Amino acid sequence: MLKSAFDIYNILASRPVIDALAKIEIRDIPFGFIDPSKAQDKDTVIVISRYPVEVKPDDFSVAWRIEVATLGEEYKFKILAEEVERSLPGLELQGSSLLLSGTVKSLLTSDVEIRKEDTTEYKKEAQLSQDISERFEDLKTLISEEIGDRMLLVRSGKDGEKGPAGPAGPRGDDGKDLLATDADLEDLKNVEEGLPLSAGQVLTWDGSVWTNLFVRQTSSFSGSGGAGGQATTIDDIGDVDTSTTPPTPGQALLWNDADGEWEPGDVSSLDAVRLDAENKTLVYNGSGQLTNVTGTEVQVVITYNGDGSVNTVAKTSNGQTVTKTLGYTSGDLTSITVS
Repeated sequence: MLKSAFDIYNILASRPVIDALAKIEIRDIPFGFIDPSKAQDKDTVIVISRYPVEVKPDDFSVAWRIEVATLGEEYKFKILAEEVERSLPGLELQGSSLLLSGTVKSLLTSDVEIRKEDTTEYKKEAQLSQDISERFEDLKTLISEEIGDRMLLVRSGKDGEKGPAGPAGPRGDDGKDLLATDADLEDLKNVEEGLPLSAGQVLTWDGSVWTNLFVRQTSSFSGSGGAGGQATTIDDIGDVDTSTTPPTPGQALLWNDADGEWEPGDVSSLDAVRLDAENKTLVYNGSGQLTNVTGTEVQVVITYNGDGSVNTVAKTSNGQTVTKTLGYTSGDLTSITVS
């Protein structure tokens, strides 16, 4: 409960934000011209009426007048005004962005310090304090001059120091083509990326790119590019020729010993041989078991275990041999191993 203007003063002065930004004064009504430029090292003034401007015995209330004027920055003034309203419950400051006013109410008791002059005259003076139009014009002129002086200082100031350099950016491409001696197969633009590699696979042309085909055979091959060459397709590698005879889907790179290079060609495998494409000679042993199938393109040799079960089936085609070994458990076929 407020008893005097000094109670209001003490409340506001105890707030760090208000104490830091504004000078607090207690004045008689009417306040007269409020000049924030004379607020020492602060650019905002808070004025409190020395005595209540409203005394209402009927509802036991009194009210003191509060005015806030500034020459400072608008956002600081807004923060200050909000802090004043929080400090004095019921106070609502209204006005311009440079001059605000309002009243803070309290309970009328015998301890409240009020002015002893005639009530009618007191009300007239209180009413005069609310008429701020003329004082606001003077304040606006003062503010304009103050702003002009500050802008002059801003324009005449020196440039600040140059800031530190930022971090270096990521290293870019050197723009050179891939060297054949440094190339992996998948670095070439007409070879499929992300090939799941497994022993026995061969490189196969599928009509658009080279990819891997799982063909079990005993042959292996390798090639290398010319030293210092620049490879962008598989044909750029020194011992590979896919230009003379372009590959067709399903073909693989095969070694041509006469030309000393890898060339596209058809790959024969156990699953690809057509047994009915030529005449075959069948050979049986004394037990009536088929042991050999002999033809021009394909030769098959079959061996047996002591119990008469098939042990191996070895097929030779184009000089390449694929052998399948059958495994049994308790007389049942359980595995086939290809080599």
